[in-house]
Amino acid sequence: MHARIDEDLEWRPATLAPIQPDPRVWWMRNELKRHRGATADRVKADVKEKVKQLLNPLKGGPKADGWPFGRAVGKADLYPLVEGVEGVDRITDLVIVDEGRRLRVETVKLQDDELPNLIGVEIYDRG
Repeated sequence: MHARIDEDLEWRPATLAPIQPDPRVWWMRNELKRHRGATADRVKADVKEKVKQLLNPLKGGPKADGWPFGRAVGKADLYPLVEGVEGVDRITDLVIVDEGRRLRVETVKLQDDELPNLIGVEIYDRG
């Protein structure tokens, strides 16, 4: 019986293509004041690194287990992160721009299959 089934079936290797998530492209601008003695270059580099770490799809997110598909990114996520960087005294302004819509937004809203794609972090040091 097995021989007959084998004869009737044509075996072919399966081809699997990974599904690529759609990225939602956005950028942010921070204006901040540094603590006295903190260097501008170090603070800027640390802020950029912390934001990248937060949004990492494998190790980022609120629980450090990966940024979830479809989870929005908002100022509420970014303010405490940036203010927690050593050398940052306070944020005087934080702007998020959704590049797809070309709008300033409070939150970058994502579809269920999207991940945030941060294309730039601008930091203006107000001393």
